[in-house]
Amino acid sequence: MTHPSAASRPVQAVVLAGGQGSRLRPYTDDRPKPMVEIPGTGTPIIGHQLVWLAEEGVTDVVVSCGHLAEVLQDWLNSADLPVKVTTVVETEPLGRGGGLKYAAAHLPYPDQPWYATNGDIWTRFSLRDMADFHTERDAVATLALARPRIPWGAVKTDGFGHITDFIEAPPSTFEINAGVYVFSSEFA
Repeated sequence: MTHPSAASRPVQAVVLAGGQGSRLRPYTDDRPKPMVEIPGTGTPIIGHQLVWLAEEGVTDVVVSCGHLAEVLQDWLNSADLPVKVTTVVETEPLGRGGGLKYAAAHLPYPDQPWYATNGDIWTRFSLRDMADFHTERDAVATLALARPRIPWGAVKTDGFGHITDFIEAPPSTFEINAGVYVFSSEFA
């Protein structure tokens, strides 16, 4: 049986791939962050993202390029891709909101909802479930959140400073932007 929201699930997406990649240097000295290969796969992050988007029902993707755009564009032009890809280039950094607005103007179906993802993430969670959540709430924008694990052991103390517990790699108390979005057409 088809989910009632299936007809309203996005078939188009924006990938934000314009950042400098400064935290990944030296790997990004000669390539944008989405072009960094996932070890053992021989495929850059963007390649994995495009496969994931296709598996989730996306047919058309706009990739917003910036830093070393030609490296990303060359790979996209030569790779066997599972989706139709259009690239746009930010001639100056527009930030996340500006980049989304600029790229969304190039989506093929302006009257339909769309996904967006940061170009430097590798995930496999269900976009279909996220789109259904978005539709059921009649939302304009839905943002995926994550609660990352703290990479160190934490120590709990009582009011006197006595250690009461050790917790290895606990989840953070804060949620962070997971870099995946669903937008209704009016957001563009």
